[in-house]
Amino acid sequence: MGLAGRPTPRSLGVIASAYKTLQLPAASAALDGVAELAISVEDPGGAAQGHGPRLPYLFKGALVKKAL
Repeated sequence: MGLAGRPTPRSLGVIASAYKTLQLPAASAALDGVAELAISVEDPGGAAQGHGPRLPYLFKGALVKKAL
């Protein structure tokens, strides 16, 4: 089950640590209609193709869209 009883969660990618502020390379369209995000621990390389995140959530919370 997804966050707050919603459909199965989907992976948006792997957070890279190339910068001081961690960034998730998610396309804007991937966040349409999304109200919550969660960060999970996954095996190296992220969630398996075609499967959502599967390991425990480290954090979950509301998505706040803000123009930079």
